[in-house]
Amino acid sequence: MAGSLGRRGIAVSYAQPLLEQLRRLDGDLHALWHEAHIETPLQAVLGQEVAALPAPEFTRLYRHGVGMLERRCCEREGRRPLGKLAVNMLCYCVIHCGTLREAIERAARFNDAMADRGGELRLQQQGAQARFTMDAHRRHRDEAALWVDLTGLYFYHQLFSWLIGQPLPLREVSVAYARPEQANPLLGMFAAPLSFDQPVNALSFDARLLDHKVLRSYAELETIIDCFPFDLGLAGAPESALREQVRLLLLDALQHRGRAPDCSAVAQLFRTSTATLRRRLRAEGISYAELRAACQREAAQYLLAHTSMPVDDIAARLGMSGDRAFRRAFRQWTGTSPSSYRLRPNAESAQTPSLAPST
Repeated sequence: MAGSLGRRGIAVSYAQPLLEQLRRLDGDLHALWHEAHIETPLQAVLGQEVAALPAPEFTRLYRHGVGMLERRCCEREGRRPLGKLAVNMLCYCVIHCGTLREAIERAARFNDAMADRGGELRLQQQGAQARFTMDAHRRHRDEAALWVDLTGLYFYHQLFSWLIGQPLPLREVSVAYARPEQANPLLGMFAAPLSFDQPVNALSFDARLLDHKVLRSYAELETIIDCFPFDLGLAGAPESALREQVRLLLLDALQHRGRAPDCSAVAQLFRTSTATLRRRLRAEGISYAELRAACQREAAQYLLAHTSMPVDDIAARLGMSGDRAFRRAFRQWTGTSPSSYRLRPNAESAQTPSLAPST
């Protein structure tokens, strides 16, 4: 099954602008490669000796790369980055709000409490148009800061969309930066006009959406917080098959938190119902259970071939109920036991370099 799912690659040229900005700020690319578990050699990417990166590697490279870039941008201005923990706390702060308007206003108050770490968020309404602004108060408004702030805007757009259970249609995205010289996938991820050289970073949308009710619950947030926001915009072309996008999400989740989310949690991240997600996957010739099992198989094969991790630890990492369940599933997948597979001189898992173990 795993071999039939397809492998989408992302052109290395899409990663070049980010890597160039990191080099300009003396970012340690070798540390980035280690942190993001990138198997493709660094020099091969820098020298464009490879045409594309596997989609999971590209997603991890961008996530960790933008995180490193944010740290470098904050260091040069003498302040701390917001960080994942604070971002998670912001999500918990807004989950009990009644409407989108209340959620945005509470997010703004949370950032005010974070002082210079969170920047300044504001909600403005002018007639039929609402405008969410994000001012990071940066002294250096160069391309490095642009990529960081675009990622921040993308996070808030994904958060607001998830809260109301539907994509938040944008009229315009504005950034307080000049247009970059090089192309980058971030520039097209909003599906809305992007204006440069504006006074502040902003998302503009129909003001009527401010009264939309927050449909998500604390329990639902708990199921997706470790995966959110899943970088669909960075994972590959949005028109790619749903099965490939879900596959990438599952592989990414296994990489970073050791277990794949269930179907209802994945449906939330795609802002659809569980029934609709299952129906669309069936239309593409696969079920969610088959897709999840294929990703677990890839992870298991890699861990058995490339690590000395005990079988019971691998079972826990994959979200199995125990090593007995894992052994039974692995034999169904491969026709052999985990211990026998581990002894093979040329394990099949060499085909799956995208699932390096987390540290």
